[in-house]
Amino acid sequence: MNSTSSNSSPDDYYVVSMGKFTLLYLATHGLFGLYWFYKNWSLEQGRTQQRLFPLLRTVFAPVFVLNLFQRISQREQQKEQQYNWNPQFLGVFYVAIFFVDMVVGSSISNGKLSPKWMLLNFPLILSHYYIFYKVQLVCNRISNDPYGKKNTVINSTNVLWIIFGFFLWFVNLQMLYAAFTGNYPVSTPPP
Repeated sequence: MNSTSSNSSPDDYYVVSMGKFTLLYLATHGLFGLYWFYKNWSLEQGRTQQRLFPLLRTVFAPVFVLNLFQRISQREQQKEQQYNWNPQFLGVFYVAIFFVDMVVGSSISNGKLSPKWMLLNFPLILSHYYIFYKVQLVCNRISNDPYGKKNTVINSTNVLWIIFGFFLWFVNLQMLYAAFTGNYPVSTPPP
């Protein structure tokens, strides 16, 4: 949640403590990234008064990630702040990881790659986490809350997402176990 008191202006971007961010991102198997995109696009829409269609931009995050990172960078410059990050590199890196994940996942599903390639999922999630982490640090600083103190509490909605994320982790680990023990159902590609 992103709260503001009556004495402060709304946050420029989504503010969250880095501990809570880390827990939610990793525990939800990276799904927290979708919420993160939606929250930041919604705040950007409110701040700029432009119709940005936050839900659409979230669903098509790989198409709009560079634009969001550039907007964050421009806001950083408007506030005469400068942090050690490269929005273009992080945006391109995000898209590259997304496509690698899609190609590998599709190839496993089609039987073109061994299910053991699912192991690649772990470094891909950590790579996306790194990107979001770097950008979140900037978002917190731009919003004048570098430690994300406004958003540190794990609420009941967070707990539900964490439980769902643990289920995803369980399913993923079960599929990996099946792949390494030879019990993974492999579909054969059509002739």
